[in-house]
Amino acid sequence: MVQQESLTSVTLLWRLQQQPSDQAAWREFVERYGRRIHGWCRQWGLQEADAQDIVQIVLLKLVGAVQTFRYDPSQSFRGWLKTVTHHAWQDLARGRRRLAAAGNGAADDPLLTLAARDDLAARLEAAYEQEVLDQALVRVRPRVQPQTWDAFRLTALDGLSGAATAAQLGMRVTSVYKAKSNVQKLLEAEVRYLEGGQV
Repeated sequence: MVQQESLTSVTLLWRLQQQPSDQAAWREFVERYGRRIHGWCRQWGLQEADAQDIVQIVLLKLVGAVQTFRYDPSQSFRGWLKTVTHHAWQDLARGRRRLAAAGNGAADDPLLTLAARDDLAARLEAAYEQEVLDQALVRVRPRVQPQTWDAFRLTALDGLSGAATAAQLGMRVTSVYKAKSNVQKLLEAEVRYLEGGQV
């Protein structure tokens, strides 16, 4: 699912670069990324009007940037989108602070509180980390035996106990934990690689 979404995103960006007048591609673009940006904003506690403002700001930036955006398989479009959204939020908050300093009564704005800024940063980081992990999972899965992957998936992702997983897969409990550990090591190395670190 994650791999398909990534491929679809790249295909959509390519369509927009090749045919900027493709109205269907633009509608899909706005629907996909507008909803994502709006959802983030609402999760961060922004009021509906503020969320809509940030969606518009970010989508306008994306419209301008899509022509020069170059897909880099070692980076993620959502990671880039996260950065653009974060900057738009910061710009809006800075504008509100200037208004408050000028005496326009915006001091109680939720965008201006330290907790809101910290929460936004934490949520953006969590979304980015989840995306990197999802990519790592897609890349590691074909490199391990199906039973090893199933042992990892059932224990680490589905939360089954080692004993329940062993019974379900016909393995020894120690083999289940070894399989889980091996896959986790591969994932850690893959995450480091995806983030541009040393393997």
